[in-house]
Amino acid sequence: MRKLNQNFREAAENGNTEMVKSLLADKRVNPTANKNYAIAVAAMNGYFEIIKLLLANKLVYSTCNKNDIIGLAAENGHIETVKLLLANKSIDPSGDHNYAIKMTSAYGHLEIFKLLLADKRVNPSDNINWAIGMAANNGHLEIFKLLLADKRVNPSENRNWTIGMAANNGHLEMVKLLLADKRVDPSGGNNCAIKRASKNGHIEMVKLLLADKRVDPSDNRNNAIGLAANNGHLEIVKLLLADKRVDPSDNNNSSIGLAAKNGHLGIVKLLLDDERVDPSDVENRTIGAAARNGHLEIFKLLLADKRVDPSDKNNSAIGVAATNGHLKIVKLLLADKRVDPQVDEKLCNSEEDLKRGIKRKRKPDQIITDDCDTPSNGQSKMDTQD
Repeated sequence: MRKLNQNFREAAENGNTEMVKSLLADKRVNPTANKNYAIAVAAMNGYFEIIKLLLANKLVYSTCNKNDIIGLAAENGHIETVKLLLANKSIDPSGDHNYAIKMTSAYGHLEIFKLLLADKRVNPSDNINWAIGMAANNGHLEIFKLLLADKRVNPSENRNWTIGMAANNGHLEMVKLLLADKRVDPSGGNNCAIKRASKNGHIEMVKLLLADKRVDPSDNRNNAIGLAANNGHLEIVKLLLADKRVDPSDNNNSSIGLAAKNGHLGIVKLLLDDERVDPSDVENRTIGAAARNGHLEIFKLLLADKRVDPSDKNNSAIGVAATNGHLKIVKLLLADKRVDPQVDEKLCNSEEDLKRGIKRKRKPDQIITDDCDTPSNGQSKMDTQD
């Protein structure tokens, strides 16, 4: 019997309608095995004829979660299957917190979305307006417009995360539409929209948001410029520096430290030219980051700055450079009178030691986040099937 059930399951998985029909006629086969896996996988793959066969089976019909079935069909873009299921009065397309319309919004199945939106039972604002947020996140403009025009939908819910998601992924047209909506506050969620646009290098988006008086690019200890510096977005750093509210020295001069750590020479040069920036902050962390990661040109630039002390923190710069095998940086440090390589005699005993690097424990690199909330994308119903 187990083998027969396995064959039935495989027939449903592979869309073998004749085999499914044949096995359904065998009383030893349990078509509801594994939580009605057969009809679920048929819905996921759009096997229209198999779904009709299974729904005609009394045992399957009485035990399967039919609302889950329409959710799977909608999620995977099978419009004929969705039409079939919508025609069944016992199936509720709003089941499981309106899973079907949420998934069509997330995956961009426009025609299925329209079908569901036209059904009075469906609520597109369910689960803190998840549908419009995910349409914004994934750039499905037509679905987004339909949702924005629906009176039940509130694009400002959950700390205005919809505009944050659109800005995060560079969907400029969506952000323009949201800025024109009086309910939307682009500074919501700790100015999440401009932080995410800065982080991901969307320069036109940053310009658009900076032009809105409600947006504060200095929020959360000037997180936006730190994120842009961390990811090497030079033009965005320039834009933010031109804003009087932005202070690149905030958060212990983290912007220049992050740029140095990640090898963004142009940004380091730009920040060094700003009088507010102190490259020696936090025990000369910036030159240490350049030394650790082998960014030679940045290291030279910092070494030439009178404020920087390469011997700080117990001569850690030469230690991390040697540990990671950055020979040229070690040689520059050895030539600097302030540096004492004898702090750890093993570091510089020979050139071979320098090439090989000395094994020692590393402290974790500096990390910066955008501090924005991102609701879960949800879990596909097939993830819960055995």
